Amino acid sequence: MNKNEEITEAIKEYSRKLFIDDEVELIIGFGRAKNGKSKPQIFWTKEDVDNFLWDENISINQATFTSKYKDKKIGIVAQGCVSRSLVVLINENQLKRENLVIIGVPCQGAYIESKNSLHESCLSCKYPMPVIYDYLVDVKPIEINSDPIQERVKKIEALSDKEKLEYFKEQMNKCIRCYACRQACPMCYCETCFVDVNSPKWLSKANETNDNGIWSIVRTYHIAGRCVECGACDRSCPEGVDLMYLIGKMNRDIKTLFGFESGLKIGALPAFSAFNPYDPDFFWDGESKEKESGKKEGGS
Repeated sequence: MNKNEEITEAIKEYSRKLFIDDEVELIIGFGRAKNGKSKPQIFWTKEDVDNFLWDENISINQATFTSKYKDKKIGIVAQGCVSRSLVVLINENQLKRENLVIIGVPCQGAYIESKNSLHESCLSCKYPMPVIYDYLVDVKPIEINSDPIQERVKKIEALSDKEKLEYFKEQMNKCIRCYACRQACPMCYCETCFVDVNSPKWLSKANETNDNGIWSIVRTYHIAGRCVECGACDRSCPEGVDLMYLIGKMNRDIKTLFGFESGLKIGALPAFSAFNPYDPDFFWDGESKEKESGKKEGGS
């Protein structure tokens, strides 16, 4: 029995127990598609669990589906990034911890066949272990000692302003505004998105570079301090827009500026939902209140 089969059987065992003991009304996980690979699936009975499948093709963040069932007792299978997404949703009052039963799976990574490699977000992941769980599958997580997203961020940041703008335009020219990235993201749970509002009208319906850029920039800011860098948006994009650079740059700036990483602790507010008088005043003069206070206390 290989590792995927071990994980599958362990999840089946936990899932059957949850249904038998009436601990859940449904379980969010993955079943077998017609092509034999995994697909997202909602399991409603212990008999449904027989169709459960875990493999390296898992690329959807299961937390995205919780908004449809948050009034029910939800069972959910969660790797590291999915568990972090659940923490963010709990902190934002979108889910209640007591209504969740989490089957944690030490992450094995999402495999991208076209690149013959794990996805970039997996290769940069620092938290493959679930941060919260009720049951835990006994397997070792992948070992990651790299951060290719950080390397690309550095490379692009080293470009001139003109070169950066050209790169951004190149990426936005690819965008067809299908909003697959929005649909794949567990943090995009707004019932009405700003792009669907007609009064005021924020964007035209035309697929134009400027409006595409506004869409990507506004969405990036909306998930700032909330994104767990699961990569589901990037994997869902049919045109290959470099979304991992945008969110990777954002996440690393928030870590540098505010010392914050999302989804690690229940009760921790997102960086932009909390006020700290010692946050850096980088918009004004590059000096933080803490530095100014230190100067006064030191008498300089």
